[in-house]
Amino acid sequence: MADRISLKQLARELGLSESTVSKALNGRRDVSAEVRERVRELADALGYAPDPAARGLATGKRGAIGVYLLNRFGRPAGEYFGFNFLGGLMKEAQMRGNDLMVFQESDEAARDGYLHYARKRGVDGVVFVGMWPNDPLCAGLSDDVFPWVSIDTPIPGAARGFVSTDNRRGIRDMLEEICARGCRRIGYIGIHGGGYVGTERRAAFEDFCVERGLIDKTLMIDTALNMRAGYNAAMELLGGGKTGTVSGRERPEAIVCASDLQALGCLRAARDLGLSVPDDLGVAGFDDIPAASLSSPALTTAAQDADAIGRQAIASLLGEPNPEPVLIPARIVLRESL
Repeated sequence: MADRISLKQLARELGLSESTVSKALNGRRDVSAEVRERVRELADALGYAPDPAARGLATGKRGAIGVYLLNRFGRPAGEYFGFNFLGGLMKEAQMRGNDLMVFQESDEAARDGYLHYARKRGVDGVVFVGMWPNDPLCAGLSDDVFPWVSIDTPIPGAARGFVSTDNRRGIRDMLEEICARGCRRIGYIGIHGGGYVGTERRAAFEDFCVERGLIDKTLMIDTALNMRAGYNAAMELLGGGKTGTVSGRERPEAIVCASDLQALGCLRAARDLGLSVPDDLGVAGFDDIPAASLSSPALTTAAQDADAIGRQAIASLLGEPNPEPVLIPARIVLRESL
């Protein structure tokens, strides 16, 4: 087995000081983003990881990070986007010499409080995925000095950071693509429940359509985040099929969905109504789940960079506190449905 690469060797390969490399690996903001990325890329390529025993003696840290993966509805892994963040969380944690310990909803965590329960399990900090903003256990988080970061749900007091996709920019970029194709009647299938992600995506849709004079509230439906709900909502929006009208109004020329799961249901509804996608109807989603590229037609979507979000969450947790939200750009992936 090859010897562990040392910080000194990594610094020599990069032509940087050990101090600069150490700061870059720990997400220090007094090192440029370009240098941090260069250090991280080479560290990944060479398999660098800090010596956990030495670091533990020096810092008193145990080298473990807790991740609360709060899959509140018990969705399968393929239907709950929160699982997609684990890859980036693991990569960044491993590069910084940490292991992950994944926590789920439990009676003990609810009784003790999330952070107290995490301390008992011996972790150095916590990342929350899928937290609800109205969770009663959120109230005590801001008063605790234990480090924690939230993904996709802004929680008051998250001094270590909040990380999410730039949901508003992703929706606006998608609408720009749709308008460039000459569409004027655009429907929207959103996510009910008042969560951050659903609220941001709907607000972006409304703001864009108001600016362009395209707003039509009768073309907007909020529903559950699954394929069946997307199908039912699309049937309501498209009920006239090829006749071009629905309850006396024109049907939409395109539908933007707040999630790929809803968009896949929308594609099925269009097919059942005899509509050709994209000739009769354009359909777009958000997330870029694996099924999006395998649907027929393949789904155009705004792709979240789940890997970058996970890595940034760990960097925020272990680096300097950053109370400002970090929003990772979404990427428009053009496929056959638009």
